[in-house]
Order: sequence, then C-alpha cells, then structure tokens
Amino acid sequence: MFPFNFRSPETQAMARLFSEVAVVSVVIFLSLHIFQHLSFLCTGVIFWWPILGPIEEARPSVVGSIFYLFTACLSCSLLGAILTFKPPGLYPAYLHPADSLSIFTLVRNVWGLDPAKDQQLGGLVLWVPGCFVFLSAILWVLARWHRASDYTPPDYKPKEEAAIGEYL
Repeated sequence: MFPFNFRSPETQAMARLFSEVAVVSVVIFLSLHIFQHLSFLCTGVIFWWPILGPIEEARPSVVGSIFYLFTACLSCSLLGAILTFKPPGLYPAYLHPADSLSIFTLVRNVWGLDPAKDQQLGGLVLWVPGCFVFLSAILWVLARWHRASDYTPPDYKPKEEAAIGEYL
C-alpha cells in the first residue's frame, strides 16, 4: 500500500532526519520571529523616548516635540495618501499573486475586495488611524505644557488681598 517500508533502518533514519530538520526550522523561525518583534519594540521605544522619556530635562521643547510628532504624522499621511489615490499596481506582484491556500480567492471573490479597493483601504488605514495616534500625542504634549504653566511651587505665598474699601 505504501511505497516505503517504514520498518527499514533507512526509512527510519530519513524520518528522524526530516523530523530534526523540522524541529530546527521551527526553532530558527521562532527565534527570528521573536527577534522581529523585539526589533519592533526597540524601534518604538527609540522613537517615543524623546517625547515620553522619564527625564524631563532631556525632552525636547514643546515646539520641538510638536514638530517631531508632526513630521512623523506627515510621513505617515503622505504614504497613506499615495496608497489611497494611486491606481492599483504599486506592487505588481500583488495584482496576481501565487496563492496555494486560496486566501486571495476568498478575499477577492467572497468579500469583494479587488486590488484597487484593498490598496485604498490599506492607504486609509495607514492615513487616518495612524495620524490619530500622532495627533493624540501632540494634544498630550500641549496638555502637559499647559499643566506645567499652571504649576505653583509649594513655597509660594500669595500677597494678602486688600479690601475693596482700602483703595477708595
């Protein structure tokens, strides 16, 4: 029934070899996957550290922080706008991909998401929610600046208010 004799030493050796290769491949893939996520985390920390860092003296000024976040938002918006308004085919391999699992058939035929709509949706997701994160951070920087301007030191004692009649 089977073309191989599973009891022969050669077949068992090949099965062991393939299982060891599979285990090593999974370990390497998981290691690379963990490294990928760690690089995302490190890049995010490096990006947000100037704004959210614990040492207030090391933070840029309010104008510098707003400029920093605005330029990040600008690059995100620019790429999102390009993806939204360009005709489909920015990535030619995406127009006719090799799809052995029929995922693109599901997305394109069942969901009705052709390459043009998919590219527009991807651009809008990059543009709108992506800029909302930066806009929220800009508003947080402004709120922090406003809160700091209302700060009064603990040893501050206001002058005694004079009665209205004393000035008349």
